[in-house]
Order: sequence, then C-alpha cells, then structure tokens
Amino acid sequence: MQPQNNLQSQKSKRSILQNVIVLPHIIYLFIVGLIKQKQFIKRYIRPFLQKYDNNDGTLTTKDFKKITHYYGLAVTGVFGESIALLRHQKITYQERYTSTFQAAITGLIDDYFDEYGMTQERMKSFYIQPNDFKTQNDAEKLGIELYKESVKYNKDFDTLLTLMDDVNQAQTDSLQQEKGTLSWDQLIELTIYKGGSS
Repeated sequence: MQPQNNLQSQKSKRSILQNVIVLPHIIYLFIVGLIKQKQFIKRYIRPFLQKYDNNDGTLTTKDFKKITHYYGLAVTGVFGESIALLRHQKITYQERYTSTFQAAITGLIDDYFDEYGMTQERMKSFYIQPNDFKTQNDAEKLGIELYKESVKYNKDFDTLLTLMDDVNQAQTDSLQQEKGTLSWDQLIELTIYKGGSS
C-alpha cells in the first residue's frame, strides 16, 4: 500500500509543479490578449462611439465605458481569448470583430429594455430588419450600427436569429425582476437563462 500512495504523492507534486511552471505563460497570454483587445477597440469601436460624443442624452460616459472597458474588452479579451487558448489557436480577425461588436451592443440592449421600454416585438424587428428599423434615439442608432457590424462576417444568419430570439426572450423575461414577484429560485433560473443565452 505504501508504494502506491508514494507514487500518487509524487504524481500530485509533479502535476502541481507543472501547473506552477505553466501559470506565468498563461498570465502572459492573458495580458497580451487584453492589450490586443484594447488596441482593437481603439481602432474599430471608438470611431463609432466618437460620432455620438454629442448625442441626445441617451448615451452617457457610463455607456461608452461599458462598451470599451467592460463588455467589449472582457467578452473577447478574456472569455474569447480563453476559449482560443483551450483550442490551442489564436482568435481570427473575423471572430474578434464579430465578438467585439456583439459584446459592444450588450449593455445598450439591456438599457433599451430597462430604461426605454423596448418591447419584444420591436427588438425582433431591430435584429431581423435593421435597415428598416426606425430608431427613436441615439442609443438605438448606435446599437443598429454596432449590430450591423457584428453580423458582417456571419455565414449562418438562421442560427444567429434563433440565438437572438433566445436572448430577446431572456431580456423580456428579465423585466419580471422589476415587478418583484419572482421567487429566489425563479430569479436564479432567470439569471442563468439570461446569461447563458447571451
């Protein structure tokens, strides 16, 4: 029994040592990914935002920060880079472009529902027929521009529409939170559904 335990202990120590050795490289790749993403945002997203520096009041500094520092940075720079690392591949230009523009619109869509009374039907026309969508404010105008860019490299629009329907339903369902009628379990389920569909 003793030699078996000793062998397992040695394997465990070796595994820990390998992880410690690899960790700096992973941290380095993580930092490089964030730097690349910041540069990408500056080059591709910032020009869209600059047009709205002076807007109708529906876009604030906080909105721009969510786009450039939170969603736009973290979704691709952290989550996307992590998936690429697991695949042992780099994020392609098209993947980075699509992911960044999709992430950039995330906070805006939340606000459309939470602050501007967006309906499920109106949101559906937003993503099905963006060229015909009648915007009501600058936040929606920016959202349409970002959305059109996000689908630029999409080769499977039908699948995207199915996923967008799921996100739209989750956004609509999340409005129940404001009513305060959800149980704790329902709130957790809704949070998981909304995060998962997004």
